[in-house]
Amino acid sequence: MPNKLSVEGIIKRSRKFVGRTLRHALLKPALTDLILYANSFCNASCQFCDVGSSKQGIRRAIKDAPLYLDIDLLEKVLDDGLISGNRLCVIFLMTEPLLAPKLPLMLEACKTRGHWTKVTTNGLLLRKRIGEIATSLDAIQVSIDGLEEAHDSIRGKGFFRAAIAGLKAARLAAPDLEIQVNYTITPRNHRALCEFLKFIDGLGLNIDLLKFQLMDFVSESMAARHNREYPWIAQTVSSINDNYRFSHDDIKDLCNEIEAARAFTALSIKRVAFKPPIASIEELKRYFDSEGEPISGADKCYAPWTQLAINTAGDVFWHMRCFNGYALGNARKSTLKEIFHGQKAEHFREELRRSGFAFPACTRCCSLMPMD
Repeated sequence: MPNKLSVEGIIKRSRKFVGRTLRHALLKPALTDLILYANSFCNASCQFCDVGSSKQGIRRAIKDAPLYLDIDLLEKVLDDGLISGNRLCVIFLMTEPLLAPKLPLMLEACKTRGHWTKVTTNGLLLRKRIGEIATSLDAIQVSIDGLEEAHDSIRGKGFFRAAIAGLKAARLAAPDLEIQVNYTITPRNHRALCEFLKFIDGLGLNIDLLKFQLMDFVSESMAARHNREYPWIAQTVSSINDNYRFSHDDIKDLCNEIEAARAFTALSIKRVAFKPPIASIEELKRYFDSEGEPISGADKCYAPWTQLAINTAGDVFWHMRCFNGYALGNARKSTLKEIFHGQKAEHFREELRRSGFAFPACTRCCSLMPMD
């Protein structure tokens, strides 16, 4: 756990890393990450997720899309000239990949072509399905947002116990599998970071990463400002928008929790990280302010130079969260090379560059946020 560095030092390092990566990416678009939607529905209705509680935001990319990603489409994508011969980071993270019956075949298709593979899941079905996917999987991220009462109040009854059972099953089935746990910080769980950290550490499962992540959002004011300036690429508010406000006391308590979590010495967690690595009361107030003003050191997005996301219909976007009303093309009808280097993609990159590499609706997105 990175306790030896000050928060200021961590942010400084993060800024240098982002700057180097951005400069490299801007020399020439080069695909490194591929996000795949294994399906278009979920078995949870999370309080802060657009999929279960909204018709806007990231839900736009799955509206009227086929239930499952077709294997033939996946094969076409993987054999595309933009990908073939390259080793990519292939991530299945929309919506709940373990609901896809053919996920083992999808992962195998990626793995046999030499790609690094990852699945992000809520863990409800992990214990049941880990045996099918372990041999074709490099990493798995399980979303757990607190202990049982808090987590189940956010995601649904029974989700906590299922996720913990899934973690145990995953470690047993695949001793070398990279296991990550992601904790999204909301007003429902911001006072329990240390309690959760101690619990996960006490499981003794050799977790590779436990990440505490401030929730992403697009507020009403952020969306309105963005749509005035960039009407050609309209953005909607997220399901959280202005409904998850933190009071001054909330912010103060969260700041204390972050400080205590940073000081904790984990025995069975290799890395405890915060995204973004901010900890002061003033920084946290600014992050959760609904105006969404840019945060220095977390205000540059280079995702359009390095990644693509493809839904079950073959529609291509930059990322699961990024402007899902702005499809770059369709992988069934065009090659990824034509899409990734096409006029629509290049126009977006140019406008993003002109904006300073962050549109008004981008400023609280995970793609901008460094992790310590």
